[in-house]
Amino acid sequence: MDVRTDRIDWRLLAAFFVVTAGGLILRSIYGGMPLIADTDDAMRLVEVRDLLGGQGWYDLTQQRLNTPYGASMHWSRLIDAPIAGLILILRPILGAGAETGAAYVWPLIMLLGLLWLSAKLSIRLAGPDGLLPGLALPAFSLVTLADFPPGRFDHHAAQIVLLLVMALSTVHALERPRRAVWAGMAAAVAIAIGIESLPGVVSAILAFGLLWLIDGRRAAALRWFGLAFAGASVACLAAALPPDRWLVPACDAISSVYAVAALGTGAAFTALSFLRLGSWRSRLIAGIVGGIALVAIVAGLFPQCLRGPYAALDPWLVQNWLDRIEEAQPTHVAILNNPVYVIAVSVPALLALAITAWALIRGDATQRPKWIAYACFLAIAVVVALVQVRAGRFATSLAVPAGATLIVAARALYLRRSSIGSILGLVGSWIGFAGLGLALIAGTVMALATPNDPAPVAGTSPSYSRWA
Repeated sequence: MDVRTDRIDWRLLAAFFVVTAGGLILRSIYGGMPLIADTDDAMRLVEVRDLLGGQGWYDLTQQRLNTPYGASMHWSRLIDAPIAGLILILRPILGAGAETGAAYVWPLIMLLGLLWLSAKLSIRLAGPDGLLPGLALPAFSLVTLADFPPGRFDHHAAQIVLLLVMALSTVHALERPRRAVWAGMAAAVAIAIGIESLPGVVSAILAFGLLWLIDGRRAAALRWFGLAFAGASVACLAAALPPDRWLVPACDAISSVYAVAALGTGAAFTALSFLRLGSWRSRLIAGIVGGIALVAIVAGLFPQCLRGPYAALDPWLVQNWLDRIEEAQPTHVAILNNPVYVIAVSVPALLALAITAWALIRGDATQRPKWIAYACFLAIAVVVALVQVRAGRFATSLAVPAGATLIVAARALYLRRSSIGSILGLVGSWIGFAGLGLALIAGTVMALATPNDPAPVAGTSPSYSRWA
């Protein structure tokens, strides 16, 4: 499918956006919860207020924490700035209500991006008929309820959108290599916003490297991604830190560690793209040598980061705070505390992984490169989600195109042969990727199985309270 043919019916997109946004707004107004219901959202708003109040761009000290000394936040001004801009734009119109207006507008901008990207990626993998499920499935996702409602100032929605930009641009780059530039820039911005995006960035690097390994004609895309990733990472470092801190390493936020890794990736990909290697074996050897050299350089310069992003954290905080964060628990532990949520976000991701494997093994060979690129993102997201359940927001969002593919296939079977089996297959394909439906089924089953213990529709963790 040519990039120019995957157009979206804007009327359908607008309809789904209006309905989904309307539902989220009504839920926010009549749901019995405050507009800013999460401490992270409240802290983000405080950062924005401080920025508008004159706090320096590079000064991320939060005086309300660790008083009277203050605490340096690792959050990014790349999220603060557009929210602050919205408030400034809305002040002449809403006056003192500008912050409230921004609390509604910002998440809905992210929602529009989510729907558009999901639809585009679904069309690329499932064909034109993938448009409807590509728009509908995010509307019925618990991730949308949790990360895109009014009042959600936190950075997770932006990270999800950037991950989808990376995945879509990688698929597009198969036909238009320069589209890889968008993937590289999105990867750099995602890292600058938060290192939770690191697995997605690794997915993009893996995808471009693997596609080049399979087919040397992908060299241009490899080069464009590497150059864009390196250049944008340096720009993000300059935007995040003052010059006197550009060379100061940090493992838990954008720093020279990630800038050096990005520069090394760009240099390695550019060098590999100019090599005239006739076989995949020779490309594999060259890629392994380049990868080992890059890892050795980064590890040699920043050995402290080999122990993970939180290696410098006080051991007491690790034991008494970090290890007790519910959303940072592995899936097999989190399911005991929040079974409905974990089931609702895990089932679509695991189903998507199975469909992707089927497409790679039994699908159309001409479409296989797209599925290889997509599989790199989905597989890594699923693995990370099994280790930390909060990564389920990424895996579930990536699962939509695979779900659209299954729904399109089930619909085609139903149209060819209307039977009980085909009807059940079509209904099941929708339910399997609709988080709300899965949550209702799981909650009902739990309520029937344990009638004396009311089954919560959501967990007790504040991180999950938005869809309660």
